[in-house]
Amino acid sequence: MKKAFLILCSWMLCFSLTACSAKENTQPTASGTFSATEKGYGGEVEVTLTIENSILTDVMIVGEQETPTVGGQAIEQLPAKMIAANSVEVDGVTGATMTSNAILAAAKNALEVSGMTLVQKEKEVSADITHEDVQSDVLVLGGGLAGLSAAVSAKENGAAHVILLEKLSFLGGCASLSGGVLTRAAQAGDPVGTFDKEQLNNYFNMRTGGHADPKVIQTYVDHSVDDFNWIDSMYETGVEYERFALNPEGLMALRPKQDSAVGAGAQLIGAIASSAEKLGIDVRLSHPVTDLIVDGDQVIGAQVTFDDGSIQNFYADGGIVLATGGFAFSQEALAEYSSSNAEQIVSYASAGTTGDALKWAKEINADIQFGEDWDSCGSFSLAFTGYPTEELFKLVLLNAEGERFINEEAMQPEIYLEMRHQLAQGSSHFYYLTDETMEQENKQWLLDNAGAFVCETLEEVAEKTNMDLETLTQTLRSYNDCAKTGNDPLGKSVAYNLGIEAPYIVIPTDPIRTTTIGGLVTNEKAEVLSADQTVIEGLYAAGEVANYSFFYNVYSCCGSANMDAVVFGRIAGEQAAQWQRAQ
Repeated sequence: MKKAFLILCSWMLCFSLTACSAKENTQPTASGTFSATEKGYGGEVEVTLTIENSILTDVMIVGEQETPTVGGQAIEQLPAKMIAANSVEVDGVTGATMTSNAILAAAKNALEVSGMTLVQKEKEVSADITHEDVQSDVLVLGGGLAGLSAAVSAKENGAAHVILLEKLSFLGGCASLSGGVLTRAAQAGDPVGTFDKEQLNNYFNMRTGGHADPKVIQTYVDHSVDDFNWIDSMYETGVEYERFALNPEGLMALRPKQDSAVGAGAQLIGAIASSAEKLGIDVRLSHPVTDLIVDGDQVIGAQVTFDDGSIQNFYADGGIVLATGGFAFSQEALAEYSSSNAEQIVSYASAGTTGDALKWAKEINADIQFGEDWDSCGSFSLAFTGYPTEELFKLVLLNAEGERFINEEAMQPEIYLEMRHQLAQGSSHFYYLTDETMEQENKQWLLDNAGAFVCETLEEVAEKTNMDLETLTQTLRSYNDCAKTGNDPLGKSVAYNLGIEAPYIVIPTDPIRTTTIGGLVTNEKAEVLSADQTVIEGLYAAGEVANYSFFYNVYSCCGSANMDAVVFGRIAGEQAAQWQRAQ
């Protein structure tokens, strides 16, 4: 099993091409080696084509700044595709769009430099392809954090043959795009004030207004310490954690310190994927499940439909775990289930989150629920650039009218939720403001990486952002007054309200949806419930596809989604391993 993960980037690339012939040819030849570079997700990607008598014999891709979570799979998979087709015009790797586009653009330009023509091979199509049915002890659908947790847990609890089906060509899901944060209750050695089990339980119930299933919340809390340590034990070389900056401070939310080449979410997925490999779990990538197989009132398997139209059936003697994620990448599902203004928000979710299990659930009369205002799990584009979280607190956040609308110290999901509410009220853009008093290094970083620009006066800010000058002026006057008095009406602390004065640094930002909340209703045993609230025997669910019972419609805090996936993925795997289907 290869550790590779996904980040979906769907914006257009700004091409910056260089091309050269390794042999410095001045005229086209029948053979040679030719290179071109293109801007990828993390930096420059170089593609080198080796051509012999118009046949593409080798493709080498170098992208040192393209991590496994950004483009590792595109770098790994595209050379074979090009060589097999004898063409640089092949399909990119789903879920690694930006890196794929960079590679394909660089390859096209390298070919143009060569002056040669490659004759694309016709695809071989085999008619009447048949696949044998496959039997397992436990069948897990989905290769994100919940699915991997379930598969490993099933194996650890006695299931001899565990199959995990993932529709994409790599593992990871939304967790690989995340900060890798896990929120748990206090354990020995934690700082004074860390929420213990009772305090954490009270916090989660408070955040959901008492609407979530209290048994599910209590189960999360009771398992969070052991399951955090379970994940921690999977890191082969050990890992150093850092506390994630968020409110309230009593929350113990930890993430691995990021490796320069691998994001914290990738580290998290990599650790558990490595464990799954060592346990011999049968992971099958590029296996898109299109339907569940039902016998009477029991789900007994899943049907996979491949790109060529052929079908293969997978069955389980024990339980089946649904861990297919939410639907943040499906406009169709968002339109059907969404809170207002879903269409205005860019999704940074996994390309695999298209609501597959919700379609299947309707056919088996499973209960599907959403809170009234569920779209509360997201962030904003500036946070995704990697700008330090605590530095964000020092900035001033404004809507399109030039008004503050939330305490800038709020958790990112809370800011996302209020941004969405602002969209509903007609605001179309958002901006962070700061000034020259910030550290020069941070200023330059914002200018280079976050689309920031400098304005000498408020009049210039208003002109470039279309904010109302009078409103903007009053907003900043009030903000500066609060810096002196500490009486910020939105509750911002004196430590982060440093005042603001000309010249101004303006940073555009937009809300970014990361996951969805709602879906299958489950109990504290991760069992899927039917519309009449009875248990659908042998069917379990965990992660984003079934987080309604834990969140209701409010994303509690950063790290709770990942921990929810681990806790209930692990429970689902254990239950599935112990459940025996009636013969």
